[in-house]
Amino acid sequence: MFDGIEVILNQFDPIVHSSAATGRLDRPPARPYCVPMRWDALFGDMESQLAAEAARDLEAEVGELVRAEMASATLADLFRGAVGEEASLMLRSGMRVQGRVAAAAEEWLLLATGPRSVLVPARAVAAMAGGGRRIASPAGAVKRTLASVLRELARNRAVAMVLLDSPGGDTLTGVLDAVGADFLVLARLADGPGRRHGNYAGHTTVALAAVLSISSEADPPA
Repeated sequence: MFDGIEVILNQFDPIVHSSAATGRLDRPPARPYCVPMRWDALFGDMESQLAAEAARDLEAEVGELVRAEMASATLADLFRGAVGEEASLMLRSGMRVQGRVAAAAEEWLLLATGPRSVLVPARAVAAMAGGGRRIASPAGAVKRTLASVLRELARNRAVAMVLLDSPGGDTLTGVLDAVGADFLVLARLADGPGRRHGNYAGHTTVALAAVLSISSEADPPA
């Protein structure tokens, strides 16, 4: 009889055992229903996930701001942001000028190339390598135009070499005699670097729109 009860009970509850000798049903010791929770680990994991999500949100926001700033930037803003950096400019003629960006404004930038300085109109630049990607804030109320900088160079009476936007990449060497709103007058020298009586070879008027660069030993004020 008891053997039959044991078989039936074992079919419905595998953890229940019976004793044929005593007729008493025995159960194994109760087991805990769950493992104790490690709250410190749980909260630490939640904080890590929140920090990672915040970092991703911040990165996305910064990226959006950078893209918005770049969308409204001009080439002149990049030129001003490149001041102090090494850069290589490819001019519209295909020629390259390399040096440290010493100064820049809306219409021009100045490269220091060893003992000489090269003043490049911004419109003459086809591409720039290097110089970084920093965008400078817009220029102040006082605008330094290309013509105003050339007038200061003319006051220095420095000998300058003017590179023209011509099929042959012609250059003219002389002293800046005068600068108009959209032209310059170059006093060409017959021989020697000095400007003295009898050393002239005539004057040449050059449209500023045809100038790719002007190099000299004297830096025009930045």
